[in-house]
Amino acid sequence: MRVNDNDVKTMINEYYRDQHPELNITKRILDNLIPIVCKGLSETPDSMTIEKAMPAVHKFLEKENILNFIIERQPNMTCIPDQVVKSLKEYFNDAFPGISICHVYRKSNHPDDYYLYTVTAKSSDGTYCCWSSWNSLTESLNQGHYGLKTEQNCIDILQDLFNDITDEPDQYGMQQNVYSNDDEEEKKQIGNEESNIIPINKHRGR
Repeated sequence: MRVNDNDVKTMINEYYRDQHPELNITKRILDNLIPIVCKGLSETPDSMTIEKAMPAVHKFLEKENILNFIIERQPNMTCIPDQVVKSLKEYFNDAFPGISICHVYRKSNHPDDYYLYTVTAKSSDGTYCCWSSWNSLTESLNQGHYGLKTEQNCIDILQDLFNDITDEPDQYGMQQNVYSNDDEEEKKQIGNEESNIIPINKHRGR
Protein backbone atom coordinates (compact mmCIF):
# COMPACT_ATOMS: atom_id res chain seq x y z
CA MET A 1 0.00 0.00 0.00
CA ARG A 2 1.23 3.46 -0.86
CA VAL A 3 0.75 6.08 1.85
CA ASN A 4 2.30 9.43 2.60
CA ASP A 5 3.40 10.96 5.88
CA ASN A 6 0.51 13.41 6.04
CA ASP A 7 -2.09 10.66 5.71
CA VAL A 8 -0.45 8.69 8.50
CA LYS A 9 -0.09 11.81 10.65
CA THR A 10 -3.81 12.47 10.30
CA MET A 11 -4.62 8.86 11.09
CA ILE A 12 -2.54 8.89 14.28
CA ASN A 13 -3.82 12.27 15.45
CA GLU A 14 -7.47 11.37 14.86
CA TYR A 15 -7.12 8.04 16.64
CA TYR A 16 -5.56 9.45 19.79
CA ARG A 17 -7.90 12.46 19.75
CA ASP A 18 -10.88 10.09 19.84
CA GLN A 19 -9.50 7.33 22.07
CA HIS A 20 -7.07 9.19 24.34
CA PRO A 21 -8.01 12.88 24.38
CA GLU A 22 -5.94 13.37 27.54
CA LEU A 23 -2.71 12.79 25.59
CA ASN A 24 -0.75 15.52 23.80
CA ILE A 25 0.55 14.06 20.54
CA THR A 26 3.51 16.35 19.97
CA LYS A 27 5.59 16.77 16.85
CA ARG A 28 8.45 14.77 18.36
CA ILE A 29 6.12 11.89 19.20
CA LEU A 30 4.72 11.94 15.66
CA ASP A 31 8.23 12.05 14.19
CA ASN A 32 8.90 8.73 15.93
CA LEU A 33 5.58 7.02 15.17
CA ILE A 34 4.98 8.05 11.55
CA PRO A 35 7.99 6.17 10.02
CA ILE A 36 7.04 2.97 11.87
CA VAL A 37 3.42 3.07 10.71
CA CYS A 38 4.43 4.03 7.16
CA LYS A 39 6.85 1.11 6.99
CA GLY A 40 4.19 -1.33 8.19
CA LEU A 41 1.63 -0.07 5.68
CA SER A 42 4.14 -0.13 2.82
CA GLU A 43 4.59 -3.87 3.37
CA THR A 44 0.87 -4.61 2.88
CA PRO A 45 -0.49 -5.59 -0.56
CA ASP A 46 -1.23 -2.74 -2.97
CA SER A 47 -4.79 -3.99 -3.20
CA MET A 48 -5.44 -3.29 0.49
CA THR A 49 -7.24 -0.04 1.25
CA ILE A 50 -6.38 2.31 4.11
CA GLU A 51 -9.77 1.56 5.67
CA LYS A 52 -8.99 -2.17 5.83
CA ALA A 53 -5.56 -1.46 7.31
CA MET A 54 -6.86 0.83 10.06
CA PRO A 55 -7.69 -1.91 12.63
CA ALA A 56 -4.11 -3.14 12.50
CA VAL A 57 -2.78 0.40 12.85
CA HIS A 58 -5.11 1.07 15.79
CA LYS A 59 -3.96 -2.15 17.46
CA PHE A 60 -0.35 -1.00 17.08
CA LEU A 61 -1.18 2.44 18.53
CA GLU A 62 -2.78 0.75 21.55
CA LYS A 63 0.24 -1.38 22.38
CA GLU A 64 1.42 -0.91 25.96
CA ASN A 65 4.95 0.05 24.96
CA ILE A 66 3.67 2.63 22.47
CA LEU A 67 1.33 4.21 25.02
CA ASN A 68 4.12 4.23 27.60
CA PHE A 69 6.40 5.91 25.05
CA ILE A 70 3.80 8.65 24.57
CA ILE A 71 3.03 9.06 28.27
CA GLU A 72 6.70 9.41 29.16
CA ARG A 73 6.99 12.23 26.61
CA GLN A 74 4.04 14.30 27.78
CA PRO A 75 5.15 17.90 28.31
CA ASN A 76 4.73 19.32 31.79
CA MET A 77 2.26 22.16 31.29
CA THR A 78 1.22 22.70 34.90
CA CYS A 79 1.15 26.18 36.41
CA ILE A 80 3.99 27.55 38.52
CA PRO A 81 3.14 26.40 42.09
CA ASP A 82 2.39 29.11 44.64
CA GLN A 83 4.89 27.55 47.04
CA VAL A 84 7.69 27.95 44.48
CA VAL A 85 6.92 31.65 44.09
CA LYS A 86 6.70 32.09 47.88
CA SER A 87 10.08 30.40 48.42
CA LEU A 88 11.69 32.47 45.67
CA LYS A 89 10.40 35.73 47.12
CA GLU A 90 11.72 34.80 50.56
CA TYR A 91 15.08 33.90 49.02
CA PHE A 92 15.28 37.23 47.17
CA ASN A 93 14.29 39.21 50.26
CA ASP A 94 17.26 37.69 52.11
CA ALA A 95 19.86 37.46 49.32
CA PHE A 96 18.93 40.30 46.95
CA PRO A 97 16.98 43.02 48.82
CA GLY A 98 17.55 45.49 45.96
CA ILE A 99 16.20 43.16 43.27
CA SER A 100 12.53 42.38 42.58
CA ILE A 101 11.21 39.34 40.72
CA CYS A 102 9.50 40.00 37.37
CA HIS A 103 8.67 36.54 36.03
CA VAL A 104 9.18 32.89 36.95
CA TYR A 105 9.24 30.22 34.21
CA ARG A 106 9.81 26.50 33.99
CA LYS A 107 13.32 25.56 32.89
CA SER A 108 12.03 22.57 30.96
CA ASN A 109 8.79 20.91 29.86
CA HIS A 110 10.23 17.47 30.58
CA PRO A 111 8.15 15.91 33.40
CA ASP A 112 11.31 14.82 35.26
CA ASP A 113 12.40 18.48 35.50
CA TYR A 114 9.30 19.55 37.42
CA TYR A 115 11.43 21.12 40.21
CA LEU A 116 13.55 23.37 37.96
CA TYR A 117 12.66 26.98 37.19
CA THR A 118 14.14 30.17 35.74
CA VAL A 119 13.72 33.76 36.95
CA THR A 120 13.85 37.29 35.55
CA ALA A 121 14.19 40.27 37.89
CA LYS A 122 14.78 44.02 37.97
CA SER A 123 17.53 45.72 39.96
CA SER A 124 17.13 48.99 41.84
CA ASP A 125 19.54 50.62 39.34
CA GLY A 126 17.09 49.94 36.49
CA THR A 127 19.01 47.03 34.91
CA TYR A 128 17.70 43.49 34.62
CA CYS A 129 19.07 40.11 35.59
CA CYS A 130 18.07 36.48 35.22
CA TRP A 131 18.95 33.08 36.58
CA SER A 132 18.62 29.94 34.50
CA SER A 133 18.33 27.53 37.42
CA TRP A 134 16.20 27.68 40.55
CA ASN A 135 16.07 24.25 42.18
CA SER A 136 12.87 24.19 44.21
CA LEU A 137 13.93 21.04 46.08
CA THR A 138 17.20 22.44 47.40
CA GLU A 139 16.07 26.09 47.10
CA SER A 140 19.30 27.07 45.36
CA LEU A 141 19.70 29.73 42.66
CA ASN A 142 22.45 29.39 40.05
CA GLN A 143 23.69 30.56 36.65
CA GLY A 144 22.96 34.28 36.94
CA HIS A 145 23.26 36.96 34.26
CA TYR A 146 23.44 40.57 35.44
CA GLY A 147 23.41 44.14 34.12
CA LEU A 148 21.11 43.48 31.17
CA LYS A 149 19.38 46.47 29.57
CA THR A 150 15.91 45.00 29.15
CA GLU A 151 13.88 42.10 30.47
CA GLN A 152 13.61 40.84 26.90
CA ASN A 153 17.41 40.31 26.99
CA CYS A 154 16.80 38.03 29.99
CA ILE A 155 13.95 36.18 28.28
CA ASP A 156 16.07 35.59 25.17
CA ILE A 157 18.79 33.98 27.31
CA LEU A 158 16.33 31.75 29.14
CA GLN A 159 14.54 30.77 25.90
CA ASP A 160 17.85 29.54 24.46
CA LEU A 161 18.43 27.42 27.56
CA PHE A 162 14.90 26.02 27.79
CA ASN A 163 14.70 22.23 27.43
CA ASP A 164 11.87 21.46 25.01
CA ILE A 165 10.91 17.81 24.48
CA THR A 166 8.15 18.55 21.95
CA ASP A 167 9.76 20.52 19.07
CA GLU A 168 6.72 22.81 19.40
CA PRO A 169 7.87 25.68 21.64
CA ASP A 170 5.04 27.96 20.50
CA GLN A 171 2.53 25.53 21.99
CA TYR A 172 4.44 23.89 24.82
CA GLY A 173 7.35 26.27 25.44
CA MET A 174 8.60 28.46 28.26
CA GLN A 175 6.06 31.25 27.71
CA GLN A 176 3.04 28.95 28.10
CA ASN A 177 3.32 28.70 31.90
CA VAL A 178 4.64 31.72 33.73
CA TYR A 179 4.26 33.55 37.02
CA SER A 180 4.12 37.32 36.52
CA ASN A 181 4.66 39.76 39.35
CA ASP A 182 2.55 42.20 37.31
CA ASP A 183 -0.44 39.93 38.01
CA GLU A 184 0.23 40.21 41.75
CA GLU A 185 0.40 43.98 41.56
CA GLU A 186 -2.85 44.05 39.58
CA LYS A 187 -4.58 41.88 42.19
CA LYS A 188 -3.40 44.22 44.94
CA GLN A 189 -4.67 47.24 43.02
CA ILE A 190 -8.06 45.62 42.46
CA GLY A 191 -8.20 44.66 46.13
CA ASN A 192 -7.50 48.24 47.17
CA GLU A 193 -10.18 49.53 44.82
CA GLU A 194 -12.70 47.02 46.19
CA SER A 195 -11.86 47.99 49.78
CA ASN A 196 -12.62 51.60 48.89
CA ILE A 197 -15.95 50.64 47.31
CA ILE A 198 -17.23 48.32 50.06
CA PRO A 199 -17.56 50.94 52.87
CA ILE A 200 -19.55 53.18 50.50
CA ASN A 201 -21.95 50.35 49.71
CA LYS A 202 -22.35 49.54 53.40
CA HIS A 203 -23.09 53.17 54.15
CA ARG A 204 -25.75 53.29 51.42
CA GLY A 205 -27.39 50.17 52.76
CA ARG A 206 -28.16 51.67 56.15
